[in-house]
Amino acid sequence: MATARDAKKRRALAALILVDLFEEEGQKNVARKRNRVFWTRDWIKRRRTRGVYHQLVKELELEDEVAYTEYFRVNGQKFRFLVDSVGYAIKKKDTLMRETIRPDERIAMSIATGETFKSLEYSFRISRTCISSIVVETCQAIFGILGPRYLNTPSSQEEWESSLELSKWNWSFGWEENLDPTASKFWSRYYDYKGHSSIILMAVFGGDYECLWADVGANGRASDGGVWQRSDLKSLLSSEANPLNLPDARPLPGRVMPVPYVLTGDDAFALTDYLLKPYPQSKTTVEERIFNYRLSRMRRISENGFGILVRRWRIFCTPMLLEPGKVKHIVLAALTLHNLLRSDMPSTLVDSEDAGTGDVTPGTWRTLTPVWEDFNPQCSNNYGIRAKLIRNEFKEYFNNESVVPWQWRQCGIV
Repeated sequence: MATARDAKKRRALAALILVDLFEEEGQKNVARKRNRVFWTRDWIKRRRTRGVYHQLVKELELEDEVAYTEYFRVNGQKFRFLVDSVGYAIKKKDTLMRETIRPDERIAMSIATGETFKSLEYSFRISRTCISSIVVETCQAIFGILGPRYLNTPSSQEEWESSLELSKWNWSFGWEENLDPTASKFWSRYYDYKGHSSIILMAVFGGDYECLWADVGANGRASDGGVWQRSDLKSLLSSEANPLNLPDARPLPGRVMPVPYVLTGDDAFALTDYLLKPYPQSKTTVEERIFNYRLSRMRRISENGFGILVRRWRIFCTPMLLEPGKVKHIVLAALTLHNLLRSDMPSTLVDSEDAGTGDVTPGTWRTLTPVWEDFNPQCSNNYGIRAKLIRNEFKEYFNNESVVPWQWRQCGIV
């Protein structure tokens, strides 16, 4: 009997404790609800009358096209094209509680200035939480809708030939690390060997500075050589089935040996049949130094491609306080817009070369300091005999049939 009474007492005590806990939690919820005294801040409610998009931007659109382009990095015609192309995918319905933010304003805050969400909150008069979701959603729509048209790798020999008319037998290959200092809050594996949180951007640029292929999102902590080894581009280039439909190998002008179309990279990459790299800097012959110089001229394509990207989209000049997945959406949208808008860039933005002396005038993008770093993958220096023969064939071509009069002076030989 005593045991049964004790059990009843314990159950009664447990029930009292639960009731007390529920009452305490209910009081907390009521307190939280009572603390919320407004739905939207009053100054945010005045967005349609005093927000930057409804005041300053409208003035610039009507009165100063140059300033409008500087603010948005696109002119009015291209901005309207973006709204017409993407607007339907990001349009929301009005509710009884409030009017929705229109697609043009959503695109405006996503591509303007490169400021932080906190700064955009006070200028556009939209909460930073809302801005965060709008920017990511808009970037996803830009890449999803316009990416297949403007950021697509050529898939036929005709498309490759069209690209080659400008890039002259090669495409320039570049790596950059895109810093994201908040990634360590979520995944420590994004911490790179320099103590930064980063994701990696790989890109191939054509002769008109268009991005032909890009891979974004590999974590900065990944093994250096493994990122390139696992990329889909390397697999496609290595396949004997030629899934990219690259043009057949053919001799260089005035030469006999057929050579494939190649990428150009720096000394960090392994020499292969489809990727040229410089000769080692130590104990190089005169011909090899000439080859290295001519190869460096080709690699300026990717340098300028990244430079244009930074110059137009200032978000790459400051750390992105976002999760890696959101950074990836922003970078892909920026690359899509880079290809769409590259015809609008001023000629002084990129490096220019004097046709008589070979002297290079640096582009204005080099005055900026992007928050990214060169990526230096560790790779083996072992390469096949065919890769060596292909590089030697280009070396002979640069020193004979394709000589430019200033190449010895530029190499410090004369």
